[in-house]
Amino acid sequence: MDLLAKLKALYKECFSDSDECAEYLFQTRLGIHNALFSQSNGVITSSLYLVDKKLDYCGKTVGLPFVVGLCTKKEFRNKGLARKLLKKAVKKCQAPFIMLYPQIFGFYEKMDFAVISYDDIIDQSKYVKKPCDNAWEMYELYLRYIENMDYYSVLDIKGFEELIKITELDGGRYYLLYDRNQNLAGFTNGEEGLSLVPENKKPGVMARIADLKQALSLLDEDIDIKIKLTDSLIEENNITFKYKGGQIIECADYDEVLSVSQLTRSLFGAGGKLKNIKGYIFERY
Repeated sequence: MDLLAKLKALYKECFSDSDECAEYLFQTRLGIHNALFSQSNGVITSSLYLVDKKLDYCGKTVGLPFVVGLCTKKEFRNKGLARKLLKKAVKKCQAPFIMLYPQIFGFYEKMDFAVISYDDIIDQSKYVKKPCDNAWEMYELYLRYIENMDYYSVLDIKGFEELIKITELDGGRYYLLYDRNQNLAGFTNGEEGLSLVPENKKPGVMARIADLKQALSLLDEDIDIKIKLTDSLIEENNITFKYKGGQIIECADYDEVLSVSQLTRSLFGAGGKLKNIKGYIFERY
């Protein structure tokens, strides 16, 4: 069995996607080119994929990796392999942040990932649903949704075409949502979606700082406190610093202790004093 076949086999073993959906993901987004994995005697024991994404952060567009399909073969679980692989991914990427859509939030919280985006909980009974195979309609609605956001995932028509295809191959379908006055108000496939008039939220995408200097450079301002930063995954980030004139300046004393998770949340306006901003990351794969 060649390497790509082994990677596909492990993905299919660990996730419930249909075979057709998994094959499509490997045609469009996943493959040897963006895989990280561990092996034992020729067996792939753990793997993940770093899919290139774009983030608009307060008018600046930056590339970042999005972790997809982190999994471990059943007989090799509980040995720290996934943690080691994720650590390798964080150290490998040359971007301000690394992101993912988790299945188990607690696992990633232990590695200083923080929830920075919240998904809409949609009560479909309040809407009229119409089947949607038109990526343009979803894309235009998404543009309306993010027009007042300070940060958001940069998506295009191709991305929405792929989302429709992925859902279709996995036995689902997207629907446009119309309110009682027949105004277009959102879309959903039953698991994900967005509404222009959301009522409730649930935790969504998680992120953590990968490159501290790149992350802080997005602020365009100094930090007026000295921070002792703690990082449970990347030893090099355990420093005490202030940020002034676009430079990280190490200090002997500090005003506040922050974990990488707390600092990440603060940079995305989800807690702390650094930023008062809002946004949304519409990504899963």
